[in-house]
Amino acid sequence: VNPVTREHEPHVSFWKVRVPATMISFSVVILLVGAAVAAVFAVVLYRMSMITSNSLFGRKFDNDKYQTFAVPSIAAAMNLVCILILNYFYDWLSVYLTEMEMLRTQQEFDDSLTLKVYIFQFVNYYSSIFYVAFLKGKFPGYPKKYNRILGYRQEECAPGGCLMELSIQLAIIMVGKQALATALEMIWPILFKWWALFRIHTGLKQKDQIVPRNQWIRDFKLLDWSPRGLYDEYLEMVIQFGFITIFVVAFPLAPLFALANNVLEMRLDATKFLRHFRRPVPRRAKDIGIWKQILDALARISVTTN
Repeated sequence: VNPVTREHEPHVSFWKVRVPATMISFSVVILLVGAAVAAVFAVVLYRMSMITSNSLFGRKFDNDKYQTFAVPSIAAAMNLVCILILNYFYDWLSVYLTEMEMLRTQQEFDDSLTLKVYIFQFVNYYSSIFYVAFLKGKFPGYPKKYNRILGYRQEECAPGGCLMELSIQLAIIMVGKQALATALEMIWPILFKWWALFRIHTGLKQKDQIVPRNQWIRDFKLLDWSPRGLYDEYLEMVIQFGFITIFVVAFPLAPLFALANNVLEMRLDATKFLRHFRRPVPRRAKDIGIWKQILDALARISVTTN
């Protein structure tokens, strides 16, 4: 019985449905977080093996430059590829997990979805950078008593320290992510339009008998605005905020790249809203939801890391 209206309404059992669904949901999140950490560990092993093999068998490269620039750049690019692949799979899985929880209000659904996605993406994007910044080369041991993990010696920094490698790692992951996201934002609406025309020309979709001459008909035939459209925009900006606050000491040019990306993003969004999508239906909201708490947490973390 609703305590306000005193009317009977559908009820989802908290202990029989909500608790098991929430436990399964966050268990999957923890499992995928472990997969992201495992991907970082695999790239670390690759980096160590490349440095060792070049020291033992290859003399074509200057070992210092190879260890300081070439290997970290390749490893950072591999990290970026792993990040994008894991994000692709988790994006659709997170919606299914949140729907399984059967939350009562849209606000509860949005907050739960946001928390799950951001926890995963925080680990996915920042774990390799945190490793280089705070763990790599800190506990290697000493000759005849090196510290080992699963039988492997811990990775050590270059003679000048890990700052150069950290800068390379951060630059490739941050700039690569922004460049790819911007390219996809430009290409996807065009591809969807081409696909619609292709379906008409090949007979997969019946062509309209009436040629649209009115502006409102042409507007109606534009792409529909997804309810999660702004969600992806918020997520992109919060991830960027983490890059330019938590690790700004290692890569001082990060705010400049973020500014350039955001200026370009404004023009792309304007083009997207005016030419490719229908006008969104406005929805009232009292605030930005759980994003405010996430931004506050990032600001506090950045004080500690810097």
